[in-house]
Amino acid sequence: MLLADNTLLADRYRVLRLLWQCGIGASYLAADIRFRNAAVVVRQTLVVSDRDDFREAFQREAMLLNTLRHPALPRVMDSFGYRDSEFVVAEYIAGDDLATQLVRRGTPFPVEIVALWADRLLDALSYLHSRVPPVIHRHVEPRNVMLTPEGEVVLLGLGFSDGSAVAQATVGPSEAVGAGNYAPPELANGREADGRADLYSLAATVRYLLTMESPADASRRMVCSVNGDADPILPVHLLNPAVAPVVSDVLGRAMSLRADDRPESAAAMRDAL
Repeated sequence: MLLADNTLLADRYRVLRLLWQCGIGASYLAADIRFRNAAVVVRQTLVVSDRDDFREAFQREAMLLNTLRHPALPRVMDSFGYRDSEFVVAEYIAGDDLATQLVRRGTPFPVEIVALWADRLLDALSYLHSRVPPVIHRHVEPRNVMLTPEGEVVLLGLGFSDGSAVAQATVGPSEAVGAGNYAPPELANGREADGRADLYSLAATVRYLLTMESPADASRRMVCSVNGDADPILPVHLLNPAVAPVVSDVLGRAMSLRADDRPESAAAMRDAL
């Protein structure tokens, strides 16, 4: 159930407006009335089961997210349950996402700028993947990368609708999938994934920022591979001559259909780039 504007949650967070919604929940811009109406993001996830162990698992995962500290990740500050939903409260990041910025710009971003963004995002992914247990983002895409007024990129979208065990237990695996055209085959097909899934999505994101060409989805690419047809995804340097072939090769390997053919880690991909 969507929340109305001005709803007060946990006697602290006043809902200002809906930011986005999907089949399993929504995000809202809210004011933290305990701290002079500071802006925060409140993420709602519907819980379709009344079993207490699912809600307890949510709280454990929220506590894990609360421990994450990286300059390219928003800080998760609070969590609570309310009616048929579980909520997490995260730092509000001002700015526009890179998909919006690219459309407004109308031409690909400069290679040098995208390289800096990729370096920062890969550092964030390396940090996530090195946690114990590893944290897999699963939703790396241009819409989830915010560009702040200071020119820094911040990776959004990390949370409970990401295909994790908690999400699958509460919303079902069919809804807990990756980010559309940016998802690798293992996420698109609902299979188990590791950090190399995020490398595919990061490479697809970088490719889009450098070419303005939306990547073909993994299912279409798999069909082409089985039929012996050419991969619909061309090397980046053929679409943007400003990209060095060696960089194009790294991105191409990261978007391999087989996870074993991708760089072994975010740190390895960062070094290669």
